[in-house]
Amino acid sequence: MKEILTESEDKGFDSVLVLRNLVRFAGIFDFSGIALLIDKVDETSATNNSADQTAAMIHPLLARVQLMEVSGFGWIFFLWTAVKGIFEGSERPVRLDKLGYATVTWDDKFFSLMLDRRTEYFSDKRFPWAGFFRSEVDIAATLALIVKVSMRSPREVIRIMDVIVREHDIVHADSEKSEMLTAESIEIGLDVYVTDRIGTIYGDRLLAQIFRLNRTSFTNKDVQRVFRVGAQSARTRIQSWESAGIIKLIGTKSAEGGLGRPVNEYSVADARIERVMQRQLITYDTPIVPEADFVETDD
Repeated sequence: MKEILTESEDKGFDSVLVLRNLVRFAGIFDFSGIALLIDKVDETSATNNSADQTAAMIHPLLARVQLMEVSGFGWIFFLWTAVKGIFEGSERPVRLDKLGYATVTWDDKFFSLMLDRRTEYFSDKRFPWAGFFRSEVDIAATLALIVKVSMRSPREVIRIMDVIVREHDIVHADSEKSEMLTAESIEIGLDVYVTDRIGTIYGDRLLAQIFRLNRTSFTNKDVQRVFRVGAQSARTRIQSWESAGIIKLIGTKSAEGGLGRPVNEYSVADARIERVMQRQLITYDTPIVPEADFVETDD
């Protein structure tokens, strides 16, 4: 589809005209128009959970505003928020002022209501979500923890609850009575969820690198020391982690010893990665071989 629409002029026909003809064709069957939904662009093998590669794939479509303005043809993109900053930059600019878009977020009240409604439905309205837990469990703190680990995704919240309940049932399989969820059940379930889930989101190379670093906040010099590489190699690693959404720039800090210019400081942005690090669920112990010309430098 992208090639047809963005390279059609080279093949002797107008891509905008192609869409108009598609709309007219749909009208023969009494359809009022066509809506094209594009989702999970960052989850393909071509983009590999990279914001840069995701932006590169979708940019030719969004950059041609005329394709978005064909009457009767609607585009609905579900895109990773990380690509918005790229489209606002100079490398792959998109006229966002000419396109209708919104950033979708969910507040804590929504997650609480969603879990209550689902629990009430599947329990024939016998109890809300809090009815899963023992009385001593802090429900508000539990919800906050689950929402954080889910990266504020409703789909992931449901997935986490499924893992928590499943792992709880495995532990209490031999119990003669029904066992309510405990604080330990939550921790066990979350540990299983994060270790299983991150492997489906990030490639093995990125995970091996970030877990070997094993720091939730760091600078370029920290990366140099851990991997025994020079400043440029460290920057390359940092850029790949940032593009994948694993880390984010949080500001600057003074150089070591107070000498030199401030250096960039980064922190882990993915709560699942953060939990794995903090609880040491995955480690990499293979010795690091330093670069031949490794010399520690300021960032």
